[in-house]
Amino acid sequence: MSPTARLLVVEDNPSDIDLLLRLLRRSGLATDPVVSDDSDEIRRLLAGGTFEAVLTDHQLGAFTASDVLAAVAALGLDVPVLVVSGAVGEDRAAALMREGASDFIRKDNLSRLLPALQRELREAEGRRLLA
Repeated sequence: MSPTARLLVVEDNPSDIDLLLRLLRRSGLATDPVVSDDSDEIRRLLAGGTFEAVLTDHQLGAFTASDVLAAVAALGLDVPVLVVSGAVGEDRAAALMREGASDFIRKDNLSRLLPALQRELREAEGRRLLA
């Protein structure tokens, strides 16, 4: 893992963006987050291949976490995608995991986010070292 983890944060709610960014700043984990809720921009950013992880809400207008996962897969990226949402039931969360999400964190339980993110960054770095 690089000294500063570059993260793509896919979120459209300004208060949730502020909450996630504050949580990341206070975590002690060095991050460089880029925030977007525009599907074309997200695809373009992902195509640049410079992110170490993606944090995405489930529903962003017509764009969903499934679309983010499909874009990551289509580009052949080995980037953990953590879905951070509050409006998804267990069945949909399980479906997102089958679609390739690394983890699902409910917005009402953000205490899980940092340990999950750190774990996924470590595992992705391990895969890169083995490649």
